Amino acid sequence: METIGERLRKARLSKGITIEDLQKMTKIQARYLSAVEDNQFELLPGTYYARNFIRQYAQAVGLDDEELIKLYENGGEAINPVGESAGASRTELNRRKHRTSNISKDRWPMILLSLASLLIIATVFWLTLRQSNPKQVIKPNDNVVVEGSFEESTDKPDKNKETANSESKEATREEESSESKEKEELKTTIDIGEEIGRDTEIAVKSSEKQATVKIKSTGGRCWIGITADGQSAYNATVEANQEAEVKLDENVKNAVITLGAANAVELFVNGEKVDFNKTGTNLDMRNLNLALSYLDKEND
Repeated sequence: METIGERLRKARLSKGITIEDLQKMTKIQARYLSAVEDNQFELLPGTYYARNFIRQYAQAVGLDDEELIKLYENGGEAINPVGESAGASRTELNRRKHRTSNISKDRWPMILLSLASLLIIATVFWLTLRQSNPKQVIKPNDNVVVEGSFEESTDKPDKNKETANSESKEATREEESSESKEKEELKTTIDIGEEIGRDTEIAVKSSEKQATVKIKSTGGRCWIGITADGQSAYNATVEANQEAEVKLDENVKNAVITLGAANAVELFVNGEKVDFNKTGTNLDMRNLNLALSYLDKEND
C-alpha cells in the first residue's frame, strides 16, 4: 500500500516535474518537499504546516488533497473501501488502535511544556508586579516642636536629626549606585548575522545566565516554534495584538525560533529588540538561529 510520500513522488515524476520546479510552483522550500516525499513529517515546523504542505503539493501534481489530508490525520493509514473493511483481521485492527494510542501519548510532552511555559509566565508577571510597588519614604517632620523646649530647639541644631539625614542620603546614594552598576552588568548585546534564504544567524551575549524571549504580534495570527539545544521549548499560535514570553533554561547555547508570519511580529531577547529584517526582504516564514553566550560578572 503506497504511503503519502510515495503517491506524491509518483505523481510528480509522471508529470516530469522536478523538486526545484515544484518549489517555484508552491513557494515551499525544497527540503520540506523532500521531507514530505520521505514521510518525515517530524522535520516540518508543525502539524499545521504539514497539512498545508501536503495540500499544496497534491494540488500541484493533480491529486486529491482532501484524501491525502485524511490519510495524514489517520497516521499514514489508507482508508479501506467498504468491501475491504469487513475482511480486516483482528491483528490489523489492534495494530491501528496501538498506533493511535502512541500518537496520543506523543502529545503529552507538548501539553506539559505548554503548562510549564504558562507557569513561568505567571511567575514572572507576579514578580514584576511585586517589584513595581513604590517604596514609601518617611521624611522627617521639621515642624514638630517639643513642649517646653522651644528656645533650645530653635537656637541649637538637632545633631541627631542631622546625623539621621546624612545617613539616609548616604544610603540612598549607595542604593542608586548599586542599581546603576547592576543595570550596566545586566546588559545584553545582539549581533545580526548573514541572512541565507529563510535562515538568519543571530549572536546574543548576556550577563544573565537565562535568556528570555518575547514575541509580540503586531498584525495577524502567527505560529511560533522554539527549540533550545535541540529540545522543544515552545510551540503555539499567538493571536493578533497578543504576546508570548518564553524563559529558556540556564546556559542554553543554541536556540532556533521559527516564525510562521514573520512580517506580523516583533522579537525581543532579554528586553532588547531584535531587528531580524534589516535587509527588508518580505519573507513570511523565517528561521532565526540564536547563538547564546554568557558574560562572567565576576571577571568583568
